[in-house]
Amino acid sequence: MFLLLSLISIMCSCVHKNTDEEVWKDLLGKTTIANTNKDKYKDSFLVDSLGKTIYPDYYAGSYVNSACELVIGVVGDTSVYRDEIRKMLGNDLFLITEREYPYNHLLSKYDSLIMVLEAFIEQRDTGRIECYKVGINDLYISEEENRIMVELIEIDSVHVHRFLSQIADMPEILFKEADLPVLH
Repeated sequence: MFLLLSLISIMCSCVHKNTDEEVWKDLLGKTTIANTNKDKYKDSFLVDSLGKTIYPDYYAGSYVNSACELVIGVVGDTSVYRDEIRKMLGNDLFLITEREYPYNHLLSKYDSLIMVLEAFIEQRDTGRIECYKVGINDLYISEEENRIMVELIEIDSVHVHRFLSQIADMPEILFKEADLPVLH
């Protein structure tokens, strides 16, 4: 009896392991396709003589969502751009969503913020825009949120109000509390 139960247990764990591996392979395949399509789409944009990408006016960002699908944001009627994107990618493996701000607009606002904050930016090799003197841990454009993300060291009414009144008050900004390590 014990031997039979052990054999059943081993067989069930093997089936479960194979199922998990198939799920991971499927997710990896979907992620690879989504990222390849994202790169292909972004590579289709023109580049100026300085090597700077020229984004179409309708483009609002693109990202791979939690379901491993490419999501392309556009400003305006999504049906107008669906065929153009489909032809460029050569497939229908993307979602399209209507967004509020064109990516060019967010870039312009981001550059303006960087100019205002330039005196406060601390030079570090973290890959982030750090302005601890004014309570900022990071500043970046989120294509998923279609906003300029401001990660504050502390997100409370005092810090948010200080940023809005002393730095910038723009509807394109979304505040987020920084995920900082806790020191003991």
